[in-house]
This record gives sequence, C-alpha cells and structure tokens, in this order.
Amino acid sequence: MTQETSTYTQNYDNLERVAAALREGSVDIDQLIPMVESAVASFKACKDRIKQVQEMLGQTLSGELSEAE
Repeated sequence: MTQETSTYTQNYDNLERVAAALREGSVDIDQLIPMVESAVASFKACKDRIKQVQEMLGQTLSGELSEAE
C-alpha cells in the first residue's frame, strides 16, 4: 500500500490491522518485516495527509480572518 494509491482511511485501517495482529501475537516471524514496513508506510501516509489538511485549514482560516477584518 502506497501513499499515491491509497486513501487515509485505507492506510489507517492497515495500521489497525497490523496493531491488532501484533497485540494478538498471531504474526509469523516471516511476516513481521513486511507487516512493519507496510505499517511504517501507512503511518507516513497518514501523517503526511494530516499535515496537508492542517496546512490547508490554516490557509483557509487565515484567509477568512483577513477578509473579516
């Protein structure tokens, strides 16, 4: 799953699945590295998307505040 081909929700769901599998202890050692790599990629994608939304909101709100003055 990559940032370009998946949504925030898909990445978040992937993080939830990986976390649940790790909590349950049901991860085969051979699956651990690919799961962690997938989780790291999903985390970065979610973090980047949140940053984009925060920046967009900041720009939108600062524009609205400037127009109100």
